[in-house]
Amino acid sequence: MAMTKTEKAYVENLELGIKMAKALRWPEYNHPAPMTRAEIEAAKPSTDFSSVARGWFANPFGEGRVTYGCSSGSLHSTEGDKTNSQTMGVMYVTELDALKSIRLVLTERYAKHLARLDERIADCVEGSQLSVKEGAT
Repeated sequence: MAMTKTEKAYVENLELGIKMAKALRWPEYNHPAPMTRAEIEAAKPSTDFSSVARGWFANPFGEGRVTYGCSSGSLHSTEGDKTNSQTMGVMYVTELDALKSIRLVLTERYAKHLARLDERIADCVEGSQLSVKEGAT
């Protein structure tokens, strides 16, 4: 039996609500360890100075981004095959580890924002209860 437009919209709304409720939880995994410089050096295909190791970079700025790039151990590129940055990036062996890292960083960041907001809400509620009591006397 086919759903009506109203029923379909209702189900889609429920599914979105479930996804959002699941997103508002602390991840059940630990922060994955990024590759060390020694691991990057060991992952290079040769000892040639120009060789690079490939891996996944976790960029926690903004909404978080995971890209596939390369590193020579001291230089890296978060996208592409040629190193272009002198600062060491945070590189992971797998995309899964990079995604988990981003998830944890964003969870911590937004949990702090929500905690501050909850504190302000509590202060306002407390303040409004005092105002109501003061007005009643």
